[in-house]
Amino acid sequence: MKKWHLLLILALTTVLLTACNGTNKAQGEESTNVKVGIRSSEVKTWEFIAEQAEKEGINLELVTLSAQVDPNQTLADGDIDINAFQHVAYLDLFNTNNGTDIVPIGTTIIAPLGLYSSKHDSLDDLKDGATIAVPSDPSNWGRALLLLQENGILTVSDDFDGNGGEDRIKENPKNLKIVPVDGATTPRVMEDTTLPLLIMGLQFKQDFI
Repeated sequence: MKKWHLLLILALTTVLLTACNGTNKAQGEESTNVKVGIRSSEVKTWEFIAEQAEKEGINLELVTLSAQVDPNQTLADGDIDINAFQHVAYLDLFNTNNGTDIVPIGTTIIAPLGLYSSKHDSLDDLKDGATIAVPSDPSNWGRALLLLQENGILTVSDDFDGNGGEDRIKENPKNLKIVPVDGATTPRVMEDTTLPLLIMGLQFKQDFI
């Protein structure tokens, strides 16, 4: 238990560390070999964590998952022991939709949504009918809509529950085109959209607005 506690402390802080609610280890045996599924953008952070964990006898094997692979499904299938890539709303939705019982066991780095553009320096430059790329999964789509609302760009519906979708937009005075894309591949559509929403912390040449 001490080793797990150390591992969670070393992992910085509100992307979740999650694990299946159960174990394949022998009863009473605490494994020191841990497979953690991560996205490629977090490799450097987790390499540092793995070095620190090794000092406590934990062999932390990093499994880098591509954008096409669902870390939660990989965890549910037993191919990894834990993963670190999501927040609570995303996890709850996945469990509900898939009948899984993945549970949060700690937090790691926080990845807030940010507004990025290679064409504009300010939101004041945003023209009517502009195209905005947002993460396609409902929980992060919802976060994106809230971010746009906070910046006075649109208004969400009165019954907004935190999950996104075109029907969750109440007012869109600039007639913006909201295009859902896979969150992990959003940077690739930078040149095809006016103001994509990207996850802060990824390395881009564009400045944060």
